[in-house]
Amino acid sequence: MGNHLYRWDEIQKLKDLAIRPEVASPFVEGSVRTGTPIVLRNPVGGALFTERDTLEVIRDIFLNPFRDLPNPKIILGDSELFSDYSNDPDGLAEKLLRLAPLPDEETVSSYVERVKRETGSSELFYYMKIRSANHPLLWFKVREVQKHIFNRMPYPAGGVELDIFFGDYSKTPTNIHRDGAGFIYVVSGSKKFHVWPFDRFSGLDSVKNDARLRPAYFLGESVRFEDAVATGIPLEGSRGDIIFWPDDHWHIAEGDGSIAITFCMSFFFNFSILSEIEPALQSIGAGDPQSLVPRELSKSGGSGPDVTPLNNELVTALDRWWKDTSVIYSRLREAYTLKQIERTSGAGFNQPFFPVRIDRESLIGVRLKCDPEFPLHHVVLGKVTHVAANGISSAFTDACEPLIPFLTWLNTGAEFTTDTATILFQETTRQSVNERERRTLESCLEFVLSMRAAFIVNGSGP
Repeated sequence: MGNHLYRWDEIQKLKDLAIRPEVASPFVEGSVRTGTPIVLRNPVGGALFTERDTLEVIRDIFLNPFRDLPNPKIILGDSELFSDYSNDPDGLAEKLLRLAPLPDEETVSSYVERVKRETGSSELFYYMKIRSANHPLLWFKVREVQKHIFNRMPYPAGGVELDIFFGDYSKTPTNIHRDGAGFIYVVSGSKKFHVWPFDRFSGLDSVKNDARLRPAYFLGESVRFEDAVATGIPLEGSRGDIIFWPDDHWHIAEGDGSIAITFCMSFFFNFSILSEIEPALQSIGAGDPQSLVPRELSKSGGSGPDVTPLNNELVTALDRWWKDTSVIYSRLREAYTLKQIERTSGAGFNQPFFPVRIDRESLIGVRLKCDPEFPLHHVVLGKVTHVAANGISSAFTDACEPLIPFLTWLNTGAEFTTDTATILFQETTRQSVNERERRTLESCLEFVLSMRAAFIVNGSGP
């Protein structure tokens, strides 16, 4: 990678990771939309995530434990490592430094044995959220894997999340729970889950009326795994398999004492779409968003048989319901539309990674191109054109007629250089550009580069 930009050939090698359309289509129609758990056998055309990747991510998180929140859940035997981190952050940092995998020196099995030996633990349970902003190449991999699924799904209100589960634990320590759909890639070993439809435990006194709507719900000690396992649906996957269950299903993992690693890519969360646009409503004093939206419009943006039609259908429905509340509706529609193009350009992720500063001087003469398969998106709201690239949008307030044609030209995959892009655009499209418009196009290109939405062409550049 030169100047924070990836090379085109490097990204093209990831194309083989995609779950093929002939697998994705029946999976969405036959499992996701009907709410049916399934194990997809080796659907990914390559190694999405490896044991070495796992150790590197664990090391990165252990060496930077307070960079991202929430903190990982690390259980060593009966002791939870992060339970009192706020009382002794320096002591925890020192302990994590000792327990971090050694760079390029340890295997998964030798690492587990070392940690168990040093801590006196009988088993390990690691649960860590991966912030894609700190691992951008991983995000490029995941968007390839799920692209043919994502483009067949409704707008995902919750966004994609990435997690690692690692260890030789006998059962998930949190017992039976629900916290969104599972889309679990088995990195190594074998992994067995037991899942139950929501109604299996919904009648318990301990389960509140809103349990289905909450992002997460834990049954705790109200249900013993041993008493419930016979009525569950067993799902077992081996290396390279993907395990799926719908967002309203209860689940728990069961281990056999061997080491297993799973990489979770969940983007079918049952979050209300209102969570995406609530700040816009609050900013204009609209009160409780739940009181403004008809019940059927505040349902899931995720999976299951009761999925509410979203995207353009949501806007049409809101036109009908809110035709007399034009100020509130206008703000809502703008907020929703903007969030939609951001989420779409980010392949379902909520801000996949942060913008980076690009040294354009070092890129002079370097041939670049955008990926037509993952185009730049735009929407015009009032007098402002919003351009979205890889999950983040930027607003361009100056009236610039050539801006949208310029985006269209970039989306064709045309090659350009930072110093000749606007010239090539004019020559290719026969579009005239004045000096003020040229500055706007240059500013837009700066944004595209900062979001790593352009790639260095083979045999070119630093």
